[in-house]
Parts: sequence; structure tokens; C-alpha cells
Amino acid sequence: MDYKAFIFDLDGTLVHTKPEYRYILIEAVLQELRVPYPGNEFIDKFWFGMDRIDTIKNNFGVDLEDFRRVYREKENIEIRKEYVHAYFDIDFIDSLRRKEFKTGIITGSPESVIDLEVGLIGFDKFDRILTTSAGNYKHK
Repeated sequence: MDYKAFIFDLDGTLVHTKPEYRYILIEAVLQELRVPYPGNEFIDKFWFGMDRIDTIKNNFGVDLEDFRRVYREKENIEIRKEYVHAYFDIDFIDSLRRKEFKTGIITGSPESVIDLEVGLIGFDKFDRILTTSAGNYKHK
């Protein structure tokens, strides 16, 4: 099998965001919406799950548009910087590039998060960076 390119997810694949960040962020969102903290397992389900809309409606019990609005207000890239780092072995991308493989990223992250996280790695290491419709909470 001849490979020509490698496509990566971003958060959790090339960079790590400490769990505390998602707990702080979602707790702030839910607090603003006057929803009791449901526990870390539901935050993790929202962050990594296949159906964020279901988690928002059924586990958090809030209106989707209200959640989206408050989430956008509470997301703070300066705070997120404190919780994000590239994985220690990220240099493997350089070896792929030296072998003339194309590299790319597909992510559901908004532009500000892409700028932060890819900035930790280097934009020059990727031929393409694609984002799904950030904020629609649909899985890639």
C-alpha cells in the first residue's frame, strides 16, 4: 500500500488540552445557564462524544442556542493557552515531511483554537488545515 498523505485530528492527537480546561469552561457555561454541575463524566461525554447536541439537551438540560451563545462568550484563548501543549513526539511530522508525504489536519475547532494549537506545532508542517463547521457540535 502506497501512502501519499497523512491526515490528523488536532486536539488529543497532536496537542493535549488538560482536562481541567474543559471542566472549568463547561462549568462556567452551565453556571451562567443556572444548571447544576453534572459531573466530569458528562463534561467528558460532551467534549469527546459523538453527539454533543444530545448531551447538551439531555444531560445538561439546556437550550442548544443558549449553550452555544454562552460557550462562545466563555471560551477564552488566553486561559486555554495555559492548559495546552504539543505532544512530546510531535517531531515525527518532520520525518513524514522529509519523506515527501503530504500532511494535513481536520478539526472541529474554531479558528482561534486552530491558531493556538497549530501554532504550537508550526503551520509550515501542514499542507492543508480543514475545519468542520465549528460550533455546530457535529462530529467530524
